[in-house]
Amino acid sequence: MLNALLSKCGLNQSEQTVLLYLLNSPARTAGQVAKRTGLKRPTVYAILESLTQVELVTREVKDGVTHFSSIRPSIIPRVLKSHAKKRFDDVDSATDLLKSQLEKFSEIKQRDFAGYEISTLGTSDAVYSQLGEVFLEGDFCGIFNPQISMTAAGREVVLHVLEVTAKTQPNIRELAISGPDTDWYESKISNPNHTLKRLPAEMQLISDMIFVNNSVVLSHFDPDRELGIRIRQQGFYTSMLAIFEYMWAQAE
Repeated sequence: MLNALLSKCGLNQSEQTVLLYLLNSPARTAGQVAKRTGLKRPTVYAILESLTQVELVTREVKDGVTHFSSIRPSIIPRVLKSHAKKRFDDVDSATDLLKSQLEKFSEIKQRDFAGYEISTLGTSDAVYSQLGEVFLEGDFCGIFNPQISMTAAGREVVLHVLEVTAKTQPNIRELAISGPDTDWYESKISNPNHTLKRLPAEMQLISDMIFVNNSVVLSHFDPDRELGIRIRQQGFYTSMLAIFEYMWAQAE
């Protein structure tokens, strides 16, 4: 009965064994506890540390030797209840934070339409999450304006991608609108197979575009509209890539 109740209060079998032994004994050393309970000494040390942290056991040094004692039996239920409440509060707080961190995944929605596989990205976090994956799928081409997309979150994604691609060395061709953020981006490129060409600063892009694995990813950063979309369809990919190749041939 006692063990079952302690289990419901969160103590495992070894913790119960040590606590019940100390309840029926005067102060003991870890070695004495290990000898009398039959538990291995490293296990006893870990259990005594855990029980001390939750305030079910106290420690006292006598003549240079650490002794452990149980708290008074009448206090144990209150202590267990207090720590159970703290664990609940910690979980409650963690789940609230987890919810906010997972929201970006719920904003990636997939659907099929007339042979087109379409993923829509409803938040900037979802866009950056998708781009972080896309950039590491292998060779790709892209058209983008770093002056718009290089937010703090964008730079974090970019630095990670450039670090990885410097090692994997895929073939990358990019057209970027000229500007100070483009200068910063180009200075970070160390992959010898990564080529960047510049477009005039006055050119306006409706969306950034990435061409990878027979799909096209379009993204923009207007919070009043859908932020991104990934389309998988061979014909669409081929047509859009042809536009990129034309622009690439014209760029300096």
